[in-house]
Amino acid sequence: MVVDDERLVRWSLRQKCEEWGYHVIEADAGEPALKLAQHETPDLVLLDVRMPDLTGIEVLDQLKKSGDARAVIMITADPQLDVLLAPAVSFADLPARLPQILAPSSGVLCQRIDYP
Repeated sequence: MVVDDERLVRWSLRQKCEEWGYHVIEADAGEPALKLAQHETPDLVLLDVRMPDLTGIEVLDQLKKSGDARAVIMITADPQLDVLLAPAVSFADLPARLPQILAPSSGVLCQRIDYP
């Protein structure tokens, strides 16, 4: 599942993941993401840190409590947040590192990622 308030970011992440053969669902904000995760139980959530309704951290907290997602990768275009959140979650700065993380050869989508 791709969760980002920026339509172009969602589109580009969907395109790349589908190119690699993955089924992708998407949400444009935190509340819709939580509802979608409850029904779909995604294996992986690519979750933007900054969104207008709930922050990515708030969504992550709810997903952890509900168990509605197996793994979450926090994403952002803000390199300052990378330093703040790196100890807590798997983190990717957009767009430079995302292809490396999502590539089938990386193993990220093939192994369980536990969040703290």
